[in-house]
Amino acid sequence: MLSDISFSRKVFIYILGVTLLATTMTMIPVIWNITQEYKDSAALHSKAQAQVLADMSSASILFDQPDSATKLLASLRESPTIQSAALFKLDELSGDVSLFAYYGGQGKTPIFSLAKVDSIKTTFGDDYLETITPVRLQDSTIGYLLLHVGMDEMTARVRNALSYLFLAIACASVVAAYLTHLARKSLVQPISELSSVTKAIADTKDYSQRANKTSEDELGSLVDSFNSMIDVIEIYDRERRDKEKEILNLNKDLERNVEERTSELRASLRQLSTTVSDLKLTQNKLVEQEKMASLGSLVAGVAHEINTPIGVAITAASHLSQTIKEISSSFVEGKLTKGEFKSSMGDVVETTQMVLKNLERAAEQVKSFKMVAVDQSNEEVREFNFKEYVENIVISLRPKLKRTQHTINLEMPDNINMNSYPGAYSQIFTNLIMNSLIHGFAGIEKGIINIRAKEDEDYFYIDYFDNGKGIPEEIKGRIFDPFVTSNRHDGGSGLGTHILYNLVTQVLNGSISVADDVVRGVHFAMVIPVTREKTKAA
Repeated sequence: MLSDISFSRKVFIYILGVTLLATTMTMIPVIWNITQEYKDSAALHSKAQAQVLADMSSASILFDQPDSATKLLASLRESPTIQSAALFKLDELSGDVSLFAYYGGQGKTPIFSLAKVDSIKTTFGDDYLETITPVRLQDSTIGYLLLHVGMDEMTARVRNALSYLFLAIACASVVAAYLTHLARKSLVQPISELSSVTKAIADTKDYSQRANKTSEDELGSLVDSFNSMIDVIEIYDRERRDKEKEILNLNKDLERNVEERTSELRASLRQLSTTVSDLKLTQNKLVEQEKMASLGSLVAGVAHEINTPIGVAITAASHLSQTIKEISSSFVEGKLTKGEFKSSMGDVVETTQMVLKNLERAAEQVKSFKMVAVDQSNEEVREFNFKEYVENIVISLRPKLKRTQHTINLEMPDNINMNSYPGAYSQIFTNLIMNSLIHGFAGIEKGIINIRAKEDEDYFYIDYFDNGKGIPEEIKGRIFDPFVTSNRHDGGSGLGTHILYNLVTQVLNGSISVADDVVRGVHFAMVIPVTREKTKAA
């Protein structure tokens, strides 16, 4: 393929091709013109000879003298180009044509019908010219004359022209070779030298080498541009090596610094890990303390709540004891009258009812407290009625509510029976109600808490509402994070909602969120699966 040969050979092929093409395109029209001129000249000369012979042979045909016609045609031997001649006689009655006299090849047959010839016609064959003309007497055709003219002279001229063409081609090849030599010297050699320098630079990476400039033409400008480019590359290469050395030094320093920093970081990570472990332990302790504080507050409230009915019952029992002693003494002394006995017995009945009522009140409070307190400290699963259990939680918090005008409304069916962790629900509602009392209803005399619950086949839905102050916007997005509180200046720990979140998500395997569907106050929405494995909470 042409793309696989050298540039110098390509130049030679291009120059030789252009030269040969130009020579051939020049000689072919010349040869064609020579041939056409010879053909035109031969046809004209043949027509003239045929016309003269036709006129001269008309008398021979008219008087039927073939010998005279043969002698006339024999005179054509003096013409080197005429190979043969034939004279045909036309029968006027039948229209048949017959050979009358001839010279040269007798058997030559015209290439077209003689009966259709009414004027001189010439036709070229491969190596001859055929001319036929009618022989006329006045206006009648009495015969035909056929001449065969050889084209040897034309062939010789064409051969001479082709010889000149081949000679011209040979000369063109010599000129092409000479031009190729000049082109190689002035064009290919500088490019080859430039290519050698380029390859040497690419192989050795020695950018100090330069190409030699041998002329002031475009190739010289190319060499100057190449050397300028190498100058720039040499500068960049020197700067690159300097930068590489600098980077290597920096890498060594960096490795040393990284090792030092890594050692320091490992020590910091160990210290941080220890600190995180301590923080987790502290957080767990704080969570437990928060739970116990809530339980302690519940105990204190219940103790205060129980103290009043028990004190009344003790006072009434003491009065009852004194009354019975007086009745017994009067009875022993025989001084007891019917009126005194009736009055004393009425006082005994009234006092007994007072003692019983207060003791029942205290017993109810103790029962609710026992159920809630035991569930908060126990993480076992048991079956319970949800509404009844929430009512007990509210009763246990009555000491916190009795000094306020706040109300708690329970909106839930009576037949929701659950097999879950009651202690978790106790802590959840205790935290929610206490948050409402401490944070939501601060400065509010009459607050309302609504607790709604419903269930379907798969989930248990709990919604807790209060119409208090709500959650500040700056902490609303992280309300369930540990130690987040809006009441830190009053001793709030920030663990109440965090404990609430853990109880719902980890113990009950549900979800809790703060809904934005209330104008005032807060809405905690909880979704808890109805069925749950009866395993102890982690």
